[in-house]
Amino acid sequence: MQITIFGETGSVGDYLIDEALRQGHTVVPVSLHQHTADTRIAVRWQMADYEDVVNLGKTMAGSDAAVISLGIIAW
Repeated sequence: MQITIFGETGSVGDYLIDEALRQGHTVVPVSLHQHTADTRIAVRWQMADYEDVVNLGKTMAGSDAAVISLGIIAW
């Protein structure tokens, strides 16, 4: 199964990636900010603007599931 995980740079997202990989899934981690590529196997990192619905759909293309693990930003 391919799983897209939004909010992958947080502690919950990081845990979800590890657990999905442990269970043999392919993971597409998605982050708002560019960072050093994840070196774990079966990972295809993506950067996305969470407010751009069209591109979010493209980011999730081919995935069987999506998990949203986004933190709350205090204004």
